[in-house]
Amino acid sequence: HSQENLSGYLTGTMDAEGDPQLTQLTLPRSRLVLGPSQVSRQILATPAVGDRLRLLNQETADLGEQAVNAVELSEPRVVPLADSFLYVQPIYVTAQGSGVTRVRIVTVYLNGRVGYGSTLREALRVAQGAERPRTLSPSE
Repeated sequence: HSQENLSGYLTGTMDAEGDPQLTQLTLPRSRLVLGPSQVSRQILATPAVGDRLRLLNQETADLGEQAVNAVELSEPRVVPLADSFLYVQPIYVTAQGSGVTRVRIVTVYLNGRVGYGSTLREALRVAQGAERPRTLSPSE
C-alpha cells in the first residue's frame, strides 16, 4: 500500500520567546519509509508482542477485581532520529477496580527492528539488539 508510506513530517514547537514554529521534512520519492499504520502492523505481527497482548486480553476475564478492563493501543508516535525515524507505540491498560489507565508495554520500531519492554529504554535496547527482553509478568 504505497499510500501508507511516509512522505513527509510536520511538527509544531514553541521557540524561546513562545512563538509557534513549524518544521517540515519532505522525504524524497525514491526513499520508501513505512508509515505509522504499516509500522503498527509490523509491531503487532512480532510474536512476543502478540503473545503479550493475548495474555493481557485474558486478564480481562481471569483475574476478577484485579482484571484489566481494557487494553488500548495508541497510535504510533513518529520521531525523526538522525537519518531515520523512530516509531513509539505504547500499549495501555485500564484496571477494572480503580479505572486507572497506565502504560503496560512500550513498543518501538527503528531501522526495521521491533523492540518492546516495560520502558522506552528497554524497548530501544531490544530493538538495537543490545539486550534480550525480559519476560513481562501479568502484574506489571
